[in-house]
Amino acid sequence: MAQNRTNIQVYTGNGTNSQKFKFEAVSGSGNNNNDQEDAKVKEGTYTIKSALNTKYVLDVAAASKANGANIQLFEYDNVDQQRFKIKPLGGGYYSITALHSGKSLDVAGRRK
Repeated sequence: MAQNRTNIQVYTGNGTNSQKFKFEAVSGSGNNNNDQEDAKVKEGTYTIKSALNTKYVLDVAAASKANGANIQLFEYDNVDQQRFKIKPLGGGYYSITALHSGKSLDVAGRRK
């Protein structure tokens, strides 16, 4: 079950709900469309920046390729462990895969 403080990790892709994510526009972020289903993210490779400080991006800790590797914020360094492939899955959900390892972002401890 998803709950506060549940860790996000990378894990071998398995198509479960723990590896599906939905992007929703943030109110006031310049997206004038209130219909979230129309706010699509195109398939491709992205860095994912923090709104707290755009110098920091999602990063696979220590460039690990192991299942269970932690995802953290780290200063942008133009490396593959900070790049993620985004792929639409339908229903507004996406898979997010670390470019350097091919492992999927995954809610730790869940296989549904």
